[in-house]
Amino acid sequence: MARPVVIKIQARTTGPRRPRPASPSPTLRPRPPTTPSDSSRSKSAYFPVTEGARREKLEIARELFRLLSIDDRERCPVLLVSLTGGSGIEERAGQVQRFVCDVSSGPDRAAIDRFLASSDIPAAHRGAIADALQRIFTVAKTNEARSVEVNPLVITADGKVMAADCRITIDDYAVFRHPDLNIDIAANSTTRPPRSSASPTTSNKPTIAAPSTSPR
Repeated sequence: MARPVVIKIQARTTGPRRPRPASPSPTLRPRPPTTPSDSSRSKSAYFPVTEGARREKLEIARELFRLLSIDDRERCPVLLVSLTGGSGIEERAGQVQRFVCDVSSGPDRAAIDRFLASSDIPAAHRGAIADALQRIFTVAKTNEARSVEVNPLVITADGKVMAADCRITIDDYAVFRHPDLNIDIAANSTTRPPRSSASPTTSNKPTIAAPSTSPR
């Protein structure tokens, strides 16, 4: 690939990376460049890194956070939206907008449009962002997901709206209905679902956001 790339790793852990304590040694040895094969032999927060990949580096103008999950108290899907993305979202709970979703039709588009209209998101990108939120609900419903986290949803320097990173957690008891996801064992079930050979209940397969068609 002729363009700049980044190296991504996948491990069975989540949450922001915490800085390690400073080494008592005053001498630091330079490390060789990391490759996906090197990453697969390392650990992240005490969990083995199982996958590595090269991805095209995006020129990002704006990051946002999106999470759709099943709220057991509300007994329905709930969409959380923040106008800033990245790690530490738990520490910015007061900046997160909450949309209760209809189990059939998803989030209220009019409420989302009002929220975006009152934000500092450029008007040219609001429609594409609202469309992406509806796609997140569609992905969750189609795949019977407990949660779909897009962090970050980005606006690129050339005006596209896309999911730069995504984590999808499939309901363990629905895994056997989705052999296309290639899940071997449902991660959190105490028993294996019927007819299943089903797997880490995460997938990055579906497309969530599309390029904005608005002129820059």
